[in-house]
Amino acid sequence: MLGYTPRKKMHKPSAFIALLCILILQLVLFMTWSNRTLDRQNITYQSVSQKININTADAQTLTLLPRIGPALADAIVTYRNTYGPFTTGEQLENVSRIGPKTRAFIEPFITFDLPATSVAD
Repeated sequence: MLGYTPRKKMHKPSAFIALLCILILQLVLFMTWSNRTLDRQNITYQSVSQKININTADAQTLTLLPRIGPALADAIVTYRNTYGPFTTGEQLENVSRIGPKTRAFIEPFITFDLPATSVAD
């Protein structure tokens, strides 16, 4: 057979080093991913040092609540503008994509104080 060159066998130390590199890479990727998840949770819970008034907060403020992203915050504001202020936690479940679990997560961080209304003379 012309032009045939046998493949070199990978030596055991080379195979071990390759496996070790793969494991280290997986560990680094896992640690990076898990830190991002933990950072997101810490930022959310630490940012809500005072309760947020669900009836006066803007969409950006509502995103500080756990499990509330920009789209859901916009849905809360839209619902509030359409149907009026919230008076109970159960009313939050009327907003699309908010169920009992999400409501339970955010209730410790919110108040239902009614917005002040100005009286015209």
